Amino acid sequence: MYSPINIFANGNVQRLSMQNGKTLLVSGSSIACAHITSVLANAITDHFNLEIALAFLKSKSRYIFPSQTPKHYNDNHLFKITNAVVFPFSKEAHAFVRFANMLPFNIQGYYDVRRSGKVGRKLNSYYEDYKSEESILDVECIDFTNIDTIILGHIDELNAISGRDYKIELIKKAIMAKVNIYSFDPLDPYMDLLNNSGIKYYYPKVTQCNIPQNTFGKLYKIPNPVVGIFGTSSQQGKFSLQLALKRELELLGYNVGTIGTEPHSPLFNFDVVFPIGYNSTVYLKNNEIVQYLNDKIYTICLQGKEIILAATQAQIVPYCYNNLLEFPTMQYHYALGINPDAIIMCINYHDEISYIRKSMYTLIGLTDATIIALVMFPITFSSDWNGIYGNSKYKITFEEYKEKAHHLQEEFKIPVYFLGEKKHLEKLCKVVIDYF
Repeated sequence: MYSPINIFANGNVQRLSMQNGKTLLVSGSSIACAHITSVLANAITDHFNLEIALAFLKSKSRYIFPSQTPKHYNDNHLFKITNAVVFPFSKEAHAFVRFANMLPFNIQGYYDVRRSGKVGRKLNSYYEDYKSEESILDVECIDFTNIDTIILGHIDELNAISGRDYKIELIKKAIMAKVNIYSFDPLDPYMDLLNNSGIKYYYPKVTQCNIPQNTFGKLYKIPNPVVGIFGTSSQQGKFSLQLALKRELELLGYNVGTIGTEPHSPLFNFDVVFPIGYNSTVYLKNNEIVQYLNDKIYTICLQGKEIILAATQAQIVPYCYNNLLEFPTMQYHYALGINPDAIIMCINYHDEISYIRKSMYTLIGLTDATIIALVMFPITFSSDWNGIYGNSKYKITFEEYKEKAHHLQEEFKIPVYFLGEKKHLEKLCKVVIDYF
């Protein structure tokens, strides 16, 4: 259990009897397999099953590898949430508004600091289909009496800009009110406060303790379809697309497995969280990433999931080659680990065709997957400079999308969809289903 290997047998040179009565000296795992089969056939004649076979081989083994199950961080278990508030209202919080009906709990309020300019703004100004007239509230006014959890997003930059430690302030208030904490960022610096505080706390984290043991480099063959969602940059709505596809496929009756790279993935009942984005809490490297993800996907398959959606972060091809921070090595190993059968590529309106092509070829070379569709993000940059905020952004028109999509379809011979368009999502979902 917890390993794709049951028997570790001798694959060295052995004498093998052939059908013509002659013997040959041969080697390899295929020969070891035949040898183990003959041992079992000669030893067990009645009531044969896997459990009896393994017990017999164990009794005859020269060495038994100790059973090592993945060790999980004992004090960091996700807990049940009923009523929560969110701070701050960053880009990650937009998913809570857009996909509120997919959350297994209620959000009682969204909060931010006044200097952000967001306090007082209505949530439906971010997402027009949001029916409530609810507004973003001042963080100073959080009511801890009617909630059981506070969801803390990425706060470090806000602390640095404001010169105020909002995280420590809110942790102390949560402890006083006996309110649990879900944090996007590590809580290790605050363990002296949290330990024996009487509240529950959680942040997503993957360490070497989570790697399966005794695999000897072997990986599982994944029996169910895996769809990877990749992109040409960060902030393209990859997580939103993943959630939308999950919802659409589930409405059609499919049992969907999910691997999320956003820190709030578990709040949407994702099967696996692998937070490799901003302020990543994945402490694995190189082949450890591949091994971990392969094991998790196999486990998802065993749970009866019919199709698995796995989205990643940022781009797959460096924009430049003179800074190590530009190299998306984590994404390479993520692609190898999920080993998708099909890929949906998220692109920007302003992406050059040559860069899209390079990104597609890179993914095909890494995974041998088929890229089945492109999805265009509706926001792009204008040529206007907006002071300290850089270039202004605007939403492209449907006509602009159609013109760009026409050129892309001519170039790559695959469909191009517009993120946020319901009919396009339905068509994309059909493309996914038809492919498999």
